[in-house]
Amino acid sequence: MKKPIFSYLSIVVVLGIVLFSSCQKEEPPIAESHVIQETGDYVVKNGALYVKDKEVLNRLIKENLDKNIEEVRAWQDSLCFESYYTFYDDVFTEYENTIDTMTTLAPLLELMETYKSDVVFPGGHIEGEPNYSMEPKVSSELMTLANSKGELYVDGEKISINSKLKSSNQCYKTASKRRMWVDFYTGNNGVKFAWVSHQKKIWFGWTSYKTKYYWRFYSSDPNYYYTISDIPTGSSINFPSSISYVEIWNRGVGESNKCIFNYR
Repeated sequence: MKKPIFSYLSIVVVLGIVLFSSCQKEEPPIAESHVIQETGDYVVKNGALYVKDKEVLNRLIKENLDKNIEEVRAWQDSLCFESYYTFYDDVFTEYENTIDTMTTLAPLLELMETYKSDVVFPGGHIEGEPNYSMEPKVSSELMTLANSKGELYVDGEKISINSKLKSSNQCYKTASKRRMWVDFYTGNNGVKFAWVSHQKKIWFGWTSYKTKYYWRFYSSDPNYYYTISDIPTGSSINFPSSISYVEIWNRGVGESNKCIFNYR
């Protein structure tokens, strides 16, 4: 039996009690010191999220691993807040649409110039071919808490949003014109998740794309889980904290090229 679950670009969405407010586009600009929304644990102020302290931040990371894009949009809209998570998803959609419709490199180069401060374009070459892939600039565990500018405050201080948690293990697989890179993390409070990156080779070089991921927790188990929809490079997949074994692959490289993480 195949078991679908939700997937996400990041692993943090604020839960708890929120006071709903409406965002009216026709309203005048918000004053610099204006507080949009506030609870005992966080406040949205000047377009950025202010989290009470690191303990609250760690709790939110652990609580909110399974939220999908629709749930994140609903939460942030209630606060008149745009997270980096949904911003990146919108940019990635524009990136894919550009690649699918262009006949020369010019439109893609223009898009890369437009968003060069907002996302990461690693550049260089992969296996001798130009690399036009893209990645988020915000680490996955903070993407739904940082705003579209990559700003996030904890205990009143602006924190670094591009320092990833230490990866427990890494795995790289390739098959024909597809590549997959998986970083397996054990984060705060024992949270376990995989950060995934994937590229495909097309007529002008390597690009990022969306694909579906599959995984199982026992090598002898014929069943597997999978993402509800195709996910972009820079996504994270949450696992139960109790697991000690994971097999994971995507549609591009196939099950025969799966990554195995074994902590038994």
